[in-house]
This record gives sequence, C-alpha cells and structure tokens, in this order.
Amino acid sequence: MTIVRSILLMLLACIGMVGCNRDGIRAKPPKTVAYVDAILLEVASAPFVADDEPGPDGLQVRISFYLNDQPLPVAVTGSLEFLLYEGRISRGRLVEARPCYVWKFAPGDLERYAVRNHGLWGYGMALLWGDKAPLSDTVTLGARYQPPDAAPMYSRPVLLSIRQD
Repeated sequence: MTIVRSILLMLLACIGMVGCNRDGIRAKPPKTVAYVDAILLEVASAPFVADDEPGPDGLQVRISFYLNDQPLPVAVTGSLEFLLYEGRISRGRLVEARPCYVWKFAPGDLERYAVRNHGLWGYGMALLWGDKAPLSDTVTLGARYQPPDAAPMYSRPVLLSIRQD
C-alpha cells in the first residue's frame, strides 16, 4: 500500500506543478521601462517578397531590450526607429551616416508589435520599403531607441545581402 500511496502523492505533486512558471519565462509582456542597457536586433537571413512583383519588398526583424541586472528582455516606453543604409556602415558611423529609409514607431505603437519567441518577449516587425527598394545589393540595418529625455541608443548594425537575382 505504501508504493501506491507514494505513486499517488507523486502524481498529485506533478498535477500541482502543471502551469507553474519555474524558469522565469513570462506569459504576459513585461512591464515597460524607459532606459535600457542593451539592444539586440535580429533580422531574417533573407528579405521577403510580399507581392507578385520581382524583387524583395522588405525585411522581417525582431528587437529585444535588456537591463544589465535582469536576464530576460524588457518592454520599453521610448520611441524606436529602424535605419536602412546602402552598403556597409559601421556602428560608429550610424549617427552621422544618412539612411536611405527610416521606419518610425512611436511609444504607443510598440505594444501591438510585442511578440514572444521561445518564451522571451521582444518586438517583431515587417519593414516594407514599397517601391523605394535599396539600389545596392548590400545594406546595413540598425535600430535607434530614443528613451524619454535621454540620448538615443543604437543597436549593433546588421549587414545584409539583398541580391535581387
């Protein structure tokens, strides 16, 4: 009888743990913060085609924001811009270089782009350039986060091949 009782107790313990969030991964978006320590910009490895016309139409991106004292991404209250440059642009030149295209997201707009991937929250966007496609086969994409009342922060730039073969 003690074996049956032990099995029942183990089953009850397992049932009680269903739905527990023991690893810290959140089911809801995190609370927003104004200032962050790091920005992680991820871009799909190839541009996507959104219509029947030849050539790519944009990029699929995901961006996450981090604080040094928290292991999981945070949501932000500032504004966000994605900057697309022709050719290769280093991180140090992002500030002075002139982008060929800019996508702007106001603070109130970001919430609707919140996505969760493998339990980690970030923002996912499709950046379409319409009929203003870059002329170069190689482009650089960067992100600029503007916290309220502070200097902007830049992501590490991502170099992409958008060859239109």
